[in-house]
Amino acid sequence: MKIRAIRVNQWRKFTKPAGIEGLGDGLNVLSAPNEAGKSTLVGALQLALFTRHSTTGRDVDALLNHAAPNSPVVEVEFEIDGQPYTLRKRFKRGSQVKLVKPDGAELQGEGAEAFVAELLGFTFPGRGTGTADTMGLWSLLWLNQGDGADPISAPDGAQRTVMGALEDTVGNLLGGEQGRRLPLKIRGDLQQLVTESKGQPKDRYKKAIERVGKLDGELGELKAAFARTESDLQAYEDVCAALNEKEGSSTEAELKRDIQAANDRVEELLTLEAEIGAAESDAERLEQQRRDALQAKLAREQLAAAIDALVKDVEAAEKTVANAREEEARLESLWQDARAAQRRADRARAEADSALRQATNRLTGAQRSGELATLSRAVADAESATAAIVVLEARVNASKATPEAVAALDDLMDEVRAAQAAMTAVATLVEFALEDAASTRVTLSQGVMPPPGETLALMDPTEVRIEGIGVIGIRPQVADAAVMQENLQRAEQALSAALAAIDAADIPAARQLLRNREAAERDLTEARASLERIAPENDGGLAGVRERRERARAELEQLEAAGLNLAALPTLEAARAAREEAANAAEAAAHEAGQATQAATQCRAALDEHRDTLRAPESALSAGAAQLAARQEALGNMPAEHTLQERLAAASDAVEQQKAVIRALRQKAGGDSVELSRARLVRLQQSLESYRHGINDLQSRKMSLKTTLMRDGAAGIGEKTAAKARELELAVAERDRLDREARILGTLNAVLTDAEREARDRFLGPITEKVRPYLQALFPEADIQLADSLGVESVYRGAGETPDFAALSMGTREQINILTRIAIAEMMAEQGRPAMVIIDDGLVHSDDQRLQRMFDILNLAAERVQILLLSCHAKTFERAGGRLLSIEAFEETEGLRSH
Repeated sequence: MKIRAIRVNQWRKFTKPAGIEGLGDGLNVLSAPNEAGKSTLVGALQLALFTRHSTTGRDVDALLNHAAPNSPVVEVEFEIDGQPYTLRKRFKRGSQVKLVKPDGAELQGEGAEAFVAELLGFTFPGRGTGTADTMGLWSLLWLNQGDGADPISAPDGAQRTVMGALEDTVGNLLGGEQGRRLPLKIRGDLQQLVTESKGQPKDRYKKAIERVGKLDGELGELKAAFARTESDLQAYEDVCAALNEKEGSSTEAELKRDIQAANDRVEELLTLEAEIGAAESDAERLEQQRRDALQAKLAREQLAAAIDALVKDVEAAEKTVANAREEEARLESLWQDARAAQRRADRARAEADSALRQATNRLTGAQRSGELATLSRAVADAESATAAIVVLEARVNASKATPEAVAALDDLMDEVRAAQAAMTAVATLVEFALEDAASTRVTLSQGVMPPPGETLALMDPTEVRIEGIGVIGIRPQVADAAVMQENLQRAEQALSAALAAIDAADIPAARQLLRNREAAERDLTEARASLERIAPENDGGLAGVRERRERARAELEQLEAAGLNLAALPTLEAARAAREEAANAAEAAAHEAGQATQAATQCRAALDEHRDTLRAPESALSAGAAQLAARQEALGNMPAEHTLQERLAAASDAVEQQKAVIRALRQKAGGDSVELSRARLVRLQQSLESYRHGINDLQSRKMSLKTTLMRDGAAGIGEKTAAKARELELAVAERDRLDREARILGTLNAVLTDAEREARDRFLGPITEKVRPYLQALFPEADIQLADSLGVESVYRGAGETPDFAALSMGTREQINILTRIAIAEMMAEQGRPAMVIIDDGLVHSDDQRLQRMFDILNLAAERVQILLLSCHAKTFERAGGRLLSIEAFEETEGLRSH
């Protein structure tokens, strides 16, 4: 993916069309002072791509230019696979979206946004602006201001792209039913406050936070009105100071000297690379000579070992011929004896098998008789449990007090309390301190007098009548009193309707109805479990038990028809003992018959084999003698053993000497490469050109700032600020209570979650391979280990160095995080997926030497992926290289027109 232009109109500080355009394929640098609008343009880009045009709420309200609150408009030009697209969005009043495709076709509305989401691989949120979860991998590739040194933690959508699902093992680790219920209960309570995937607040907790945020934003806007003019004046002074400093600096001369030095270094490295290539060719030739010498030595040793083995084989063959004839006579006698023993064993086995069949029939009859009695009892118990289940199911289905309904009552009660608190926060408080005799002389035009010591909260005009004295009028100045009272009445009516829906008089009664339902559900669960134990569903349930009972009865009838006397059946234990005795006898007879047969077979096989022993050993002896003579002759024709050893030693020495030559040449080259040095040369040349354009850019911004000074006033907001502060205080108290509850549950859940983590996925390997060359350009021979969040867990830079990433300096962490994001973008681009990197105000904690090397790496990486680098340090980033951008004003076109 390549961004080509970003333009906005009526967007925060931009009251007229402005933006950046002309972004190149590689490194793009936007260097401008604070408050110039750099982060505003990046935020506009994110909203244009990842937020629906119809979105409303506080985040979209914040886009408005309060000097002229027209609808904010953003236009983005980008390319995918070299094909141009133009996306335009208008938010708030008259919201719309239009996408112009490469062929000129236009898409509008939800169709345009669905096309962009599929094209870039993300999802829109259900409501509100795009988040890290919905942006997917784009949330990793775009580094926001101030987040550079923070550990990278990929959202679920990004992790699913490169990592496998994690296995949930908490139940197994805790053990037992109680252990499995504990984490489920904790997570259930936690999920009522925060989302399961990212732990984001939801429902009551989210509403409380949103209310605080809204009130805090409104209060901040009131306060910011006072500071707006002062900020513009400070920005003008900063531009003037930067222009004076740039016009008087010696930067241009320094850049020219550095360009000449970089060019010389490229020539030097080209010469060294040629020398290293020639030395490596010589090393390969010497290594082949060493391998040839080693192979010749091994061949002689193997031939000598083979001759020794052949001598032993010939001696063994001679002994075999002598013993073969004696063995033949002995085996003939053994075979005759074995045949007689085999016939006797076969007769004994037939008699034992007949006795075993009779004992087996008696045992089967005893077993089926016992099974029939057991299954008959099980049928009766299962029928009783089935009847109980029917009654309990009817009781549960009749109850309206479900957990969801009672939870909804709690939410409605919270709304009633919130409405009451809002009215109390803005009401006029009146206290009465009356003498006992005077209390009967004071009355109110509406409502009743409060008890002594209590305060009366008034929102409507009220008269206090004092008999014999007169009337005191109280006129509370509450702008939204009717709305607040309507909110309270609506909340109370909703609560009453919800109670009536479940036939409950109040919330305690509703909770009792829920407890009754839960008790019936537990009884129902126990009855179903009892039925499952008696008649398991996977065995056919009650019908299965009945079927097994009938099968047992049928088998008994078959045995009786076959001649078994059921009335004279032995006990089960006696039948088992009798069958076991018959089985043992049959097994022993079969074993003896098998041994006799095996012995006869073995004797016959041995006899047949030994009848050929005279011819086979003689043939083997003749062949072995001929082979021995041939190998002894071959050994005599080979070089002597000491000669081969001397050749191998000489070749090994030559190889080691050539390796030393190669190491010396590489050490001379240092950590530089021709490719990196050329990137440095191009960067410095671009920096010189950017420097010359920088002065003109500062002069233009100086004139632009003059037109924006002294526009907003700050009079008349003191009373609104105080009222908003009181309302915010109450909202903060409710949010803090829910926050404490969420943190306690989150801590318990984290302890259990730690036990569920598995080893890192194999997909982290490609990212590590991408990061390693850039990392070693900063720290030679360094390496990293990534966590399953796609962030850096450990960095290894040599003995004695701590591998813990969190222990590194802020600047080092920021640099490594930037390299990791670039590596992820490169991997996505190689897989044909859209990818680019945005770094907003990064590299602010780098020293001069490290910063120059990072500039080299960024220019090298920009050959494979587009990078947009934003910074407020104009002088420092003059040497960054790449294409220098500036924020320009544009004519208002139809696409950028606001309403």
